[in-house]
Amino acid sequence: MIEHEFRILGPLDTFGSEGRVAIKSARIQILLAMLLMNANRVVGGERLIDAIWGEAPPDSVTSQLRICVSGLRRQLKLNGSSARIETHPSGYLIRVPDDALDLSTFHRMVDRSRRELEGGRIELAAALMRSALGLWRGSLCEGLDSRLLRSVARKEEEERLLVTEEYFDLQLLLGRHRRIIGELTSFAAENPFRETPAAQLMLALHRSGRQADALDVYRDLRERFSQQLGIDPTESLRELHHLILKGDGVTAFASSRWAVANTDMAGVSA
Repeated sequence: MIEHEFRILGPLDTFGSEGRVAIKSARIQILLAMLLMNANRVVGGERLIDAIWGEAPPDSVTSQLRICVSGLRRQLKLNGSSARIETHPSGYLIRVPDDALDLSTFHRMVDRSRRELEGGRIELAAALMRSALGLWRGSLCEGLDSRLLRSVARKEEEERLLVTEEYFDLQLLLGRHRRIIGELTSFAAENPFRETPAAQLMLALHRSGRQADALDVYRDLRERFSQQLGIDPTESLRELHHLILKGDGVTAFASSRWAVANTDMAGVSA
């Protein structure tokens, strides 16, 4: 049984009751991706044209857009898709159930995780956050060549990074610093100019008795910032470095949205 009819958290993938929908046309793929990223909302015709043809649309672009929409409708219907494409005066809308689109599921799970955290259910919040992140199979709509599509996708990609940082904060709150060092090391390396992963890695290493390694993370980041950006790390990161350097233990540090503090949970063994 296929969990999601439409998958855009990675390469575009579409399924219906007859199996995978083979959409070979690059234009129709971009059209579908733009509609899915705005599922159940009208997307203006001009915006779709910009996404598909860029700055040099043909003279017959309006009729060609209609042809693309007609072709997409036909392919979805033939493959038994539950989605429906509606025509509106200003553009088009794809009607998709929330549980049929992985992007919608991602946001729903993240929202629930944050509610569970507010209720003090940290372990459940962390599990939900991890499941939400597990829906990603790569970059959003990976492989589709569209300037506008990439621009629209940046918002979701940034949300993915923020959620990943929140997930590591929850793991630190649960005292699982040793378990996440490998994942954190990779995440920090993939995002060398984000301070939060570096701070989280420093904290995880410090709590694992690896003070020298924690200090090395800060030194490397400071040199990278200085040489490539001409700036210093923020005050909060400098403060964390100072606390680790003193070797007195870090009693509190807010690494991102959630406070990683000296709570009862922080004392749980990894």
